[in-house]
Amino acid sequence: MDGEALIASRTGAITRGLPALVAARGYENVERVVTNRPENKKHGLPPATLDRVVDVVNRTEDAYIVVDGDLHPGQMLDLRARLPAATVRDRKGAVWERLRGANRVAGVRFELRQCRIERLAAARADRDAAASSPSGSSGRRADLERRRDELRAQLERFRRADGERVANGYRNVDGHVVFVGRPGTATTDCWTALTGTDAPTPAGRPARAKTATADIGPHTVAVTETPGIPGDGAVPAYVEAVAAGTLEAIERADLVVGVGAGTGSLVESLSDQTDAACRRCSDIDEIRDTVLGTLDTVAYRLRLPYGDATHALVAELHDDALVREVAYDDDVVVRVEVSAAAADTLTRRVDDIGGGTEPADPGWGPKEGDTAREDTPGRRV
Repeated sequence: MDGEALIASRTGAITRGLPALVAARGYENVERVVTNRPENKKHGLPPATLDRVVDVVNRTEDAYIVVDGDLHPGQMLDLRARLPAATVRDRKGAVWERLRGANRVAGVRFELRQCRIERLAAARADRDAAASSPSGSSGRRADLERRRDELRAQLERFRRADGERVANGYRNVDGHVVFVGRPGTATTDCWTALTGTDAPTPAGRPARAKTATADIGPHTVAVTETPGIPGDGAVPAYVEAVAAGTLEAIERADLVVGVGAGTGSLVESLSDQTDAACRRCSDIDEIRDTVLGTLDTVAYRLRLPYGDATHALVAELHDDALVREVAYDDDVVVRVEVSAAAADTLTRRVDDIGGGTEPADPGWGPKEGDTAREDTPGRRV
């Protein structure tokens, strides 16, 4: 993208992940101005910092300026007046704008914020006009107020629908796993590798929570990837405001996995807010091992009579469970691992065809006397 991007901080540090979100708009370089001085209440930035921002705007035709903090509509208007040639956002405005293309809640939030800013601009214009020639309002403010009310109603519908979509989906699975990470981390790579879903995402992160299933050992698991979460701690309020599906996914999760750098504090904070196990993982193998260590698994040694019913059951187990071995002796002996939720169904199926079950340890080796073994390391990932 032509032009320059700049993030101005007034707190001595840049919010973790914010540069990645800004760079995802197409800027090769994102300049940073960091100060820790009292702000000017009018513009929300210290005077010296604002002077440096003005220098950037003066040397480019298309500057994108992000104030790393929360500004009220009056400060946004005053900054816009000082920087008329630039696009100006505060932190939450930049996050919502980045997500809005594929996140309808973020899109409405962003438009509602802009509507409030424009309404204040219209109110100021009416006030100035009345001071010089009293003639009532221009009607612009009334139009913006109607649009504001429409957006509020739309926002509530979208938030409710997105929350229900996640809360009510993927019920017939053995567990729910949620990936969290900072903007720019490669959670999408792990998510696609685990679920086998080809879903490329700009800048490596989705704009809203997305879910697909994965077979991990004997378990079918719903795996949800979430938008990047800026900051150094828990989910910020301005992300909560546009991530209804994310919060519902975390609430129902059995396991929350922090992927990539900077997730230690995020995982720690989430562990205080949810009953789910919360862990940091560095790669796909560690994620698989963590899932298997979190979900309950039951191992059995099955003795089955020869016949079509046994053949059909063994074929189903290869598809729906983790078959360790199949041995052919006086009976068909199957060593298998299943999810705890499927254990009762399996024992009933075995009883129905005249077979027997006995507990075993996961990964249990061959029993003396078994012959004609067919080693089957397992067909689940």
